[in-house]
Amino acid sequence: MAPIRLVFYESFKYTKIEDRIETARFRFPVRLHRVRIVPLQQEVPGVQVKHGKGVTNPSTFELEVFGRALNGRSCVFDRLSGTLEYSENKAHTEFPLNNQVLTDHVAVRGRFSGLTLLLYGEIFNRNGTEWVDTWTSGPGGRHGKRGRSGRGALSPTEQEDARVTELE
Repeated sequence: MAPIRLVFYESFKYTKIEDRIETARFRFPVRLHRVRIVPLQQEVPGVQVKHGKGVTNPSTFELEVFGRALNGRSCVFDRLSGTLEYSENKAHTEFPLNNQVLTDHVAVRGRFSGLTLLLYGEIFNRNGTEWVDTWTSGPGGRHGKRGRSGRGALSPTEQEDARVTELE
């Protein structure tokens, strides 16, 4: 099994709470294992970024995570877990994903005005074999990017700078 690493982080911020869908696209296939939501004004764990505090608001909401399975059904998104019950007050901020499909496109759906999202998983080569050369980005830079314009996944240099700890 390839090491489980931080493969995506982003903060989405809006002026009011509404139903939202955010997406992340990856240059290489990933298998996601875990989602972490960073509470409002808390430091982003394991990542040193310019605005390294969470923007997640409200303090409780439900989040759904979907991934486009790389099995030939290019327009079908599979649910990667049941509904995630985020609660800052109960410390429900990290969630395992039960359906670990190989994907290159992830969508999250919830009702929020702010969301700081970290996705952890394995990175694979385009042919679906384990990623051998750790965090070599290949042509074009980043492994993933936001569905809208924005930062997206960590580049190899950012990942090194962030000193992301591999998770077991």
